[in-house]
Amino acid sequence: MSNPINPLIKQSLSTTLINYVGVLLGIVSTIWIYPRDFALYGSYGFLTNLASVLAPFVSLGFGAVLIKFIPYFQYNSRKEFLRFVAKGVLSGIVLFIVAFGLFYNGIVQYQTEKNQSIVPLIPFILPLTILYVCFECLNSYSLTKFKMVIPSILSSGMKIILPILFLLTLSNRIDSMQFIFGIIIYYFFANVVLFLTLLVPNKNLNGALAIEDLQGTLPGNKEMLNFALFSIIGGVGSVLALRIDSIFIGSFLGTEANGQFTLAYFISNASYIPANAISDILNPKISFLSKAKDEVNLLRTYRSSTINMLIPSLWTCLGLALCFPYLAQLMPNSSQVKLIFPSLLFLLSSRLVDAITGTNHFVLIYSKFYRLETYLMIIMALLNIAMSYFLIPLAGIAGAAIATCISVSIFNIAKSFLVFSLLKLQPFGKTHLVLILIALACFLLTTLLPDLHDPLFTLLYKAVVFSLLYFIPLIKYKISEEFNELLYQLLDRLMNLVGIRKENMMK
Repeated sequence: MSNPINPLIKQSLSTTLINYVGVLLGIVSTIWIYPRDFALYGSYGFLTNLASVLAPFVSLGFGAVLIKFIPYFQYNSRKEFLRFVAKGVLSGIVLFIVAFGLFYNGIVQYQTEKNQSIVPLIPFILPLTILYVCFECLNSYSLTKFKMVIPSILSSGMKIILPILFLLTLSNRIDSMQFIFGIIIYYFFANVVLFLTLLVPNKNLNGALAIEDLQGTLPGNKEMLNFALFSIIGGVGSVLALRIDSIFIGSFLGTEANGQFTLAYFISNASYIPANAISDILNPKISFLSKAKDEVNLLRTYRSSTINMLIPSLWTCLGLALCFPYLAQLMPNSSQVKLIFPSLLFLLSSRLVDAITGTNHFVLIYSKFYRLETYLMIIMALLNIAMSYFLIPLAGIAGAAIATCISVSIFNIAKSFLVFSLLKLQPFGKTHLVLILIALACFLLTTLLPDLHDPLFTLLYKAVVFSLLYFIPLIKYKISEEFNELLYQLLDRLMNLVGIRKENMMK
């Protein structure tokens, strides 16, 4: 009998590798392409961040309904449930189209008075937001079917398309409006591909979780609609708490400043990719475990998430804090790029808080206390809005990063406290402290190393030294069995690949 966690490990490994290929492409673009035109990059950041802010409204919370309630529906009843979710999402899209038409002139007039560089982007908000919502909903359904590879490829594909469009714009082959059209066309293509892949059955779904077919009373429409309502409020609070800073910067300071902040935000997001892949994979598992009321495995999964999300996040965040000053010297407009370093440090700190608190969001949202997270999210959103409103005019993009760091930290600490006090799940222990001390010691030792004359060689040798100092004790003392297993699987794949090549060369 196969180990039930193997499909999840394979999915996590595959999605992490795919995402890191995207990160490598993103790094190349970040170093040599995007800093050439911060205004153009800021336009992209403004539209995509605004789409994520509007997504909870437009989807009417049915993306979260899909993941939470799908374990209750088996076989024939699942089709009816999916139709119910699809009707909800389509209703939200229709309402959004109507509202956008009604308020369009008012939006244009308001933004004309604030900052005119945003005005040409307003017509693109409607199609991009609708496509973004559709992709997020299809991605949520992919999670429930444990199909994460194709969505990861499509998400990473934007890291290929975006720099191509960027270079075409810089070389005057297309204009800035065609640049936005290209992004919209790619999102349309991604939706079509993802929809088609969902029609193919997933053989790995059976046995992916150590849970029998879940039975019980099916939730009624009223219960699901109530959850959707709270998901809208919680989702809006989340994106307001995490993305409103970019919108404020674009509105107050213009697209160029927004481009600088988007660059810092992209780098901090890159540091969170492996942790986010782990979180996505565990999302449906936590939903099933919560439905089954399997508290033992739920605690084990929750505890594992905090360690396995923290391991790569400490490496990436501290590594970026260590190497960014040298990286900035290699980038175009280096004097402007260096200005984002304080903002980047605060954003990286917020990512570390996200990582160490693990999947507390899913544990809480799939429990009967999910409404409490919604209230917390509202408080977090209001806090971030207030701080961003006052700090951005005072400190520029650094003020936005400070507001994000404070609000994210308070929010995650509060969620973890609720999970502990209400569900009696406490994931932290001695291992977390040991891991953090190892990471800090490696970071401090590497900072003591002398700089070389060339920033590229300094960056490379400090990155290698820090990585070796960090990972060797983690592997040797088995800080995480799952991490070691993932690493061994990766090495096996690489060895098999080399073996295949050797056989081909011998023929």
